[in-house]
Amino acid sequence: MNREFSVFISSSDEYSDLWDLFFQLFKKYWPGYDGKIYLNTQMADYKVDGLNVIATKVGKGLPFGETFQRGLNKVDTDDVLLIMIDYLFMDKVEKENIYNLYEWFKDNELDSLRLKHHPYTHMQQIQNGVCSVSAPQFDMFSFQIAFWCKDVLRKMVLAHENPWAAEWYGTKRANLLNIRMHCVDVAMEPIKYLSEGALHKGKWVAPIVEFLESQGIGVDYPRRGMFDPGLEINVRLKHRLVSKLKRSPSALRSMICLMGLVCRIRLKSVVTCCARSALKCGNCHRID
Repeated sequence: MNREFSVFISSSDEYSDLWDLFFQLFKKYWPGYDGKIYLNTQMADYKVDGLNVIATKVGKGLPFGETFQRGLNKVDTDDVLLIMIDYLFMDKVEKENIYNLYEWFKDNELDSLRLKHHPYTHMQQIQNGVCSVSAPQFDMFSFQIAFWCKDVLRKMVLAHENPWAAEWYGTKRANLLNIRMHCVDVAMEPIKYLSEGALHKGKWVAPIVEFLESQGIGVDYPRRGMFDPGLEINVRLKHRLVSKLKRSPSALRSMICLMGLVCRIRLKSVVTCCARSALKCGNCHRID
C-alpha cells in the first residue's frame, strides 16, 4: 500500500494576492516540510524557495468544481492533505501528530480523516483523540483541512458546482456512499487555523487581521477590504438564498447526478442480492 500524501491547496488566480502570505506562514509553522505541494492555479506559475510547490495551471474560465477536479488530476499520489488557500496557519504544526494521523488514516483504510474537530451527532471514540463518524451526517463533506483518498474526494465535488453547492450536495453524496470517515478531537488537531477562513465573501475577517498584526505581518487590507458582520444578511434571507440555490440550474444538475447515484447504489444492491440467492440455490441443488 502506497503511504505517501501530497498537499493539495485549493485556490485560483483570483487569490494570488494570498499566496505569498500563505506560504510565509506555511514555512514558518511547518519548517522542513519536503513533500509535494500542489497549488491549484488557472494560468499562473508559482515557486517558493525551500518548498516543492507545483502550480497546476488547469486553464482559465472554468467553474470551481472543474478547476478543482483538474487540479486533483495533476496530483501523482493516491492521498492528499486538502487545504483551502485562506486557511492560514496560526501556530506550529504538530509534525509527529500529523504523520501519526496519516498512518491511522492508512491503517484503517479511511476515505477521509478530518483534522478539524466537528460536533457530529453520530460519533464514537475509537482511540484517544480520534472518533469514527457514521452516516448520515450533516456536514459529512466539507472543505476543512483533512486527509482524503483522492478518488473519493473527486466524487465529492462535481465539475459544475461552486464551493457551497459542493459542500451541500457533496454531503448528500458522502452519506449515500457511506464513506469511511474519522475526525479528531480538539486536543488532537495538528494544524491551528480559523475554520471559517481568513476571508468571508472575499474580504478579510477581524480575527485573522488581529493575528497577523500580532505577528508583525503587513498586509494590503484595503485591496480586499474588511468584512463587516453588521452588513451580514439576516437568517430569513439566508433561507431564501438556500431555497434559490436548490432551484438553480446548477443545483438541478447536482440533483440529477444525485438521483443517478441513488439508482446505481440500488441496482448494485439488487444485483448482489440476486447473485447471493442464485449461489444459495445452486448450493442447495449441487450434486457432488
